Amino acid sequence: MKTRPDTVTDEHLTYLDDLRESGITNMFGASSYVQNRFNTTKNESRDILSYWMTTFEERQRGITETEINQMAVQSEMNAKSQDNGEE
Repeated sequence: MKTRPDTVTDEHLTYLDDLRESGITNMFGASSYVQNRFNTTKNESRDILSYWMTTFEERQRGITETEINQMAVQSEMNAKSQDNGEE
């Protein structure tokens, strides 16, 4: 799970949800739509889309942003523990 980047806003996520529902584009090509709509850089728009994609299922199931961030922190801690040979 990813921690939400500072550049990602609720407006971005809502826009991408709406874009997906419209069927205008395959979501793998949606970063250019974000870039044009929000005047973001190519990298920023990719970061926004990446976050939207990796959190889509959780957001659709109603998991809150706080819960997503808590899961991301826990996942990172677990990965570090495994890297250090801890169980």
